[in-house]
Amino acid sequence: MTARWPTYAIGAVIVGTAGLLYYAFSLPVPERDLFLEEGGPVEMASALLYFVAAGLVGWFAGTEWRDFLPEIITFLGLGAREFDLDDLYFTNGLMKPNQYFGPEVALPEKLISAVILFILAWAALTVLRRYLPSLLREHRAGNRAATAGLVTAIYIVVAELLDTPSRKIEVFGIPPTPGMDHFALWIEESIELGIPLLLIIAVVAGMSARRQQGAQAIQTHHPQQTKR
Repeated sequence: MTARWPTYAIGAVIVGTAGLLYYAFSLPVPERDLFLEEGGPVEMASALLYFVAAGLVGWFAGTEWRDFLPEIITFLGLGAREFDLDDLYFTNGLMKPNQYFGPEVALPEKLISAVILFILAWAALTVLRRYLPSLLREHRAGNRAATAGLVTAIYIVVAELLDTPSRKIEVFGIPPTPGMDHFALWIEESIELGIPLLLIIAVVAGMSARRQQGAQAIQTHHPQQTKR
């Protein structure tokens, strides 16, 4: 596996995103809705890929998996969110304020929800602190894991902008057009499939480089003795 493979893989994800959009918009509207709707095959694929990313982190880390617990928890949380587990097993939804302040939620459920939310927030903030400050610098230095992370960040920003854009433009006094949110949802779901794929590229590239550096360090400190 050459050092250039992450660049090709990132390019393949970008091209694949464009191809998915082209395919989706070539479908009749009812079939397009089924293909890209919440809980549809594209969203389910995104969820599974987040779980794959978490598994890859654990596999590459091996006995040092505890050092990468924030990454594993974050990816598992993102996968669970795509499966809507945050709404399925909680009265009002794990991310919603009325889950914690609503009178209809029992105290034990509130406490469990708060603990889970705290763990998820801790993991996500730890991941951001580890990688975000040096992302641009590492990308410029030729770190392809950082490049994948940077493209991931761009994908996330675009997806967030496409999440119910009617509410965003109303803030600026611009009236939304009919069907705007529905149209944006189709594009958003297609783009969101690329996010876990890019994260997988970042994981494999970064962890492979880390493993290689570790092997080189061992060889440096314990050089093989030449045979007599």
